[in-house]
Amino acid sequence: MTFIHVSGSNIIQTSVTTSFRVIQEIEAVLSCRQFVEYVDLGNLQFLGQTLKESLRLHPPVSGTTRITTKDENIGGHLIPRGTSLNFSAFVMHRYSEAWQEPEKFDPDRFSPATKGEIPHSVFFPFSLGPRTCIGQTFAQIEARVFMARLLQEFELSLCPGQDVMQHEERLTLRPKGGVLCTLRRRNES
Repeated sequence: MTFIHVSGSNIIQTSVTTSFRVIQEIEAVLSCRQFVEYVDLGNLQFLGQTLKESLRLHPPVSGTTRITTKDENIGGHLIPRGTSLNFSAFVMHRYSEAWQEPEKFDPDRFSPATKGEIPHSVFFPFSLGPRTCIGQTFAQIEARVFMARLLQEFELSLCPGQDVMQHEERLTLRPKGGVLCTLRRRNES
């Protein structure tokens, strides 16, 4: 669940306006309820956009490998059958020809107004095709529920010295050294 931690750090690091929008949406949808219903997920639109933007900048895995089953011609280059091809989500999600200001955290990239503008082949945090992660829908639902409840109850602030996030790859891609933050219960002085 590394992306939940990274999503939280992006919300902390981002502008006051973005954080305010996320909190306002959570308050409007959940009010005082301490549980998230399935129908609430569709109403937590901006939170979902924030999660997707976090997954763009910090995909759960750095990429995927596929082996060609036949000779392929890609961009005028012959790729023989049996060739191993590596696709880096980490690199593609920052590709400047596909993304405006690729290093900027901007959840509005995934707003309903921009639906269809992001090619399927440049955003694949859970891989693509028949071997895509079977748990991606569950993972995103779980992350939105967790983020909504966490942010409903707590204000998060990064501990000093975490201006630049470095990544390390194990089974998943994760923030090197973790993401350290302090929690303060909302509405406490």
